[in-house]
Amino acid sequence: MREFQYLGEKRTCIGRKEKNKQRAEIAVENINGPILLISGGDDQLWPADILSEKVITRLKEHSHPYYYKHINYPEVGHSFVVPGLPTSQSVISPYGTGRLLLGGLPKDNAQAQFDAWQRTVDFFREFLTPNYD
Repeated sequence: MREFQYLGEKRTCIGRKEKNKQRAEIAVENINGPILLISGGDDQLWPADILSEKVITRLKEHSHPYYYKHINYPEVGHSFVVPGLPTSQSVISPYGTGRLLLGGLPKDNAQAQFDAWQRTVDFFREFLTPNYD
């Protein structure tokens, strides 16, 4: 089975073609509410840490009026799912093309899943709880 690793190529391509970059950017500054970004610094599918920081920079540049935060786990890979599920450094591609490298060590990924889950729940409680007053 072949292993695919996309990260090296994508990290060097970021910002290479300005016109394509501008067309691909999402106007996150138009989001009418708080934003929580969670990334792994060892994500092997795409540079989530770098792209999340670009979102934060864009929000700052546009004086985004709502709360926003980027939580990065430097040693963690791609997948943040419900805590307690199995973690691995790679998965079989659903497209039958081989194994996709996710990054991070299973122990680090598992610990980050628990922490990220709790921080997400806290974020929801603080910012997304309805006010019925």
